Amino acid sequence: MTYVSIPIQVNGQAMIEEAFAELEALIEGWEPAEGNAEVFLIRAEALRLIQPLAELAAEMPDLAFAAWGEQIVNVGPNRAVAATGKVKITAVDTAGYTVPANTQLSIPISGSSEVGFVTSSPLEIEVGSKSGEVAIEAVEAGAEANGLSGAVTLIDALSFVEKVEVTEATSGGEDAEEGAAYLTRLQETMQTLAPRPILARDVAILARTVPGIQRAAVIDNYNAETAEAEKEKTTSVYPVSPSGAAVSAGIKEELDTLLSEKRELNYIFIVANPTVNEISVKATVVHAFGYSAAEAKEQTEAALKILLDPATWAGGTSQENPPTVFEPLAKLYFQDVVTAINNVQAVDRYTTLEIKLGAGAYGTADLTLSGKAPLPKVKTLEITGT
Repeated sequence: MTYVSIPIQVNGQAMIEEAFAELEALIEGWEPAEGNAEVFLIRAEALRLIQPLAELAAEMPDLAFAAWGEQIVNVGPNRAVAATGKVKITAVDTAGYTVPANTQLSIPISGSSEVGFVTSSPLEIEVGSKSGEVAIEAVEAGAEANGLSGAVTLIDALSFVEKVEVTEATSGGEDAEEGAAYLTRLQETMQTLAPRPILARDVAILARTVPGIQRAAVIDNYNAETAEAEKEKTTSVYPVSPSGAAVSAGIKEELDTLLSEKRELNYIFIVANPTVNEISVKATVVHAFGYSAAEAKEQTEAALKILLDPATWAGGTSQENPPTVFEPLAKLYFQDVVTAINNVQAVDRYTTLEIKLGAGAYGTADLTLSGKAPLPKVKTLEITGT
């Protein structure tokens, strides 16, 4: 069940037309002529007073619940996170230089847009050396700055810098949580404030209160540290970030502390990482009428990336309103890959198709994923369009 907003809706223009119709019925010969005082007043009252007040009234419950959740329940919305990476800065000579912290750089997203970054700390290029590496952070938080590794432009005027290049692609950026998704999460959290977490869903709901966790797999009677099954009163929790990755050590520690505080006597919670399974796909696809071989290849790759996206794997069909519980899937079925390709608009059919797990051999068999909470990750896509 998701959070429900109060459905207050007012159509200002409809109100004006109703008022005009009522005056026409009450006053014989009256018509809404432009310039008449009553026409001006009716329009002003409907569009400048009643409609804005109704819109404000509709927004107030959401704003009130959000403020209450953050200030009283201590469950705030997940803030946007800035992407980070590393660059190598090369000087014009070996005389020794210092690149200040917060030096401004930019990395292109496309031919016409780019993302601003700054160096996270000073970089000392020692005498006798021409280069050094330094961490960078996106100026604006968000997922848009992830996966960048192109040419770097130096914004600040540092005459001693010859070139800047990315050595570690940017990652870790997360968009801010949508308002509706936050209010739904807050509503779920409220269900667990009084009782202790007993059911797997209770544990998953609590896990989502920790910023940086979008959903969690919860396995009862299992010890992830010792791989002991049927371990009574032991529950293993596998939190997943919005991008479908394992969360940081700090977030895991925060979740472990939270569950320890709320657990019942003799219950044990173990926080573990999901297992990443690298998937490779090799296929030859025939383009449909009206499309080119290149379009068939491009759309097939896009469809496979969606299928194997860890952020939406196992029921996570929408990052704006994701499921609370991550239900692990033990297999990647070959037929699911077939279906994904057959649904590509630019593809008429495929002539060859094989998949493999990790360093295994290509084939057409279903892939059994490793780990109690497996997540897929694209390793290679060898798609040929014909």
